Amino acid sequence: MAGITIDGLVSGLQTGDIIQKLMEVERLPIKRMEEKKKAYQEKITLLQGLSEKLSTLKLAVDNLRTSSLYRSRTATSSNESVLKATAQPGAPTGRYTLQVEQIALAHQLASNAVSDPTSRVFGTGTITIQVGSGTPVTVDITDTSNSLEGIRNAINNAGLPLSATVVGGEGEYRLVLLSRNTGEAGEVTVTIDLSGGTETLSFSTIQPPQNARVLLGTSSPIVFEFSSNTVTTLLPGVTLNLLASSSTPVTVEVTEDTTLLKDQIQRFVESYNDVINTIKDLTRYDPDTGDKGAFLGDVNLSIVRSQLERVITSAVSGVPEEVNSLAMLGLKLSKTGVLQIEDPRILEEKLSANLEGVEELFVQGVARNLSDIIRNATSYGGGILWIEQNMYQNLAKDIDERIATLEEAMALREKRLWRQFTSLETFLSNMQSQSTWLANQIARLNNQTQKG
Repeated sequence: MAGITIDGLVSGLQTGDIIQKLMEVERLPIKRMEEKKKAYQEKITLLQGLSEKLSTLKLAVDNLRTSSLYRSRTATSSNESVLKATAQPGAPTGRYTLQVEQIALAHQLASNAVSDPTSRVFGTGTITIQVGSGTPVTVDITDTSNSLEGIRNAINNAGLPLSATVVGGEGEYRLVLLSRNTGEAGEVTVTIDLSGGTETLSFSTIQPPQNARVLLGTSSPIVFEFSSNTVTTLLPGVTLNLLASSSTPVTVEVTEDTTLLKDQIQRFVESYNDVINTIKDLTRYDPDTGDKGAFLGDVNLSIVRSQLERVITSAVSGVPEEVNSLAMLGLKLSKTGVLQIEDPRILEEKLSANLEGVEELFVQGVARNLSDIIRNATSYGGGILWIEQNMYQNLAKDIDERIATLEEAMALREKRLWRQFTSLETFLSNMQSQSTWLANQIARLNNQTQKG
């Protein structure tokens, strides 16, 4: 307490200790409210944790509603040294026989040889280069760039879809032009208009442009040509990377790939069980020990659990009977309420036999219904778990306000007690002074009586 206090100077009482004990009794209601607030805050934290796990489950079931998950394909090649294949989602399944008769090659040209690539031995003027059907580009050659290396640099700086490189050694150097576009569409045309110099620049083809040629079929194959070794149009939804020619046919097979789907189903099972185990723990009761969860008897948690379990165990109308429920896929609830893949072979068989039906089961039924339940339970402002969490937040806030009011009252009460005890000490001090004066007066009268 602020100010000057008298702590039993006259009475001998331990005033500070007495007031402290009295205030401890006065503060008991505040202590009880603080304990209740702590319990509310713990419930808020637990509800937030449950909501996060429900959000994780919602993400898992929403992923099961993604159509591309059911259209994943795998393309395999019987000889990957000749060609490799990759399939896009939804590519038609099937087996194809192909023969790579030749791969696409880029046009390459080489200049005549000179002994020193840095000597400015060529004339000046222009070199005009055209790649395929592209716009011709004119490259200026000056008296500072009329060496083999100078011409190389000028061509590379012209922004053409080709590269120029000086090759050679031991007194014989050539300028090589390499088209960046394979096939006949990348053919390079060079027109030289240089005058002067001691050497004449010329180019000759060292590798002609060549289209890739692929045969489809066996007895009467169809021949296809492509300017690139990356072929995206021959087989629908399949990309072929041609690596080498071969006289032996290569088999490309496109099949359904359920690996990602099975992984996502497993994540769904794990997320669902995490939610159920959390609800079970929050609502637990052990009759032997009396141990109980923070939400024992909570109606909202019971509603959420029963809604989730109803979706897990119900059949979905409009879906083929052999895949119209999770149980038909081998996914069942155990006696403890957790979801299990009882027999992975059953799941594999159903995915292979009726993948479209499995897609309908999740997209139109299980995944959609679970997503709706979770959204309705956790949505801001209206979800039953959000409402309950908000209720505890308001209760905690109300306790804070009540505690603040009581703390003010406790401060006034403590001041009042100090004033009362201080007044008592002052009164006792005055009484003690009067007693001393009276005793002195009586003693003086006794002395006068004895002398008389």
